[in-house]
Amino acid sequence: FSNYGKDPDKQDDLFEQAIKLCPDNMRIKYAFATISYQRGKFKEALATFEQMNRAKPNEDAMMYSGFCLAQMGRHQEAIPYFLMACSMDPRKWQEAQNWACREASLLPTWDEAAIEQVKQAMYEQNKARVVIRPKDPVMAPAPAQPQAAGA
Repeated sequence: FSNYGKDPDKQDDLFEQAIKLCPDNMRIKYAFATISYQRGKFKEALATFEQMNRAKPNEDAMMYSGFCLAQMGRHQEAIPYFLMACSMDPRKWQEAQNWACREASLLPTWDEAAIEQVKQAMYEQNKARVVIRPKDPVMAPAPAQPQAAGA
């Protein structure tokens, strides 16, 4: 990394080369995924954490998968990752439960969801009824009459 300094693009290239050389090395993948997460590249980080979870699940990769989903606004999908991390390592129970509860609190309640469904249905119903009516010739103002030059 000393040759690449703090240039993120060059560091990404280095990580890609390292992963190609050692595709089964979970430490390299974990480092790449966490740096991607820190840089705000949540989709890229999630894809790498998912690879790690399929190959050899661990609580840190599960937590970060949940973090990525949470940052992308996919709260419902994030909750199971936090719960799996909780069951894998009891020492992470408090943190994982806090995150699962946080994500659950961001989901709409049943009444909020019902209100949104009713609003959407009313919008769709009214959208079909909108009719553009021509101007009423009786109510429209009469066009201005040109005045004679001598008058």
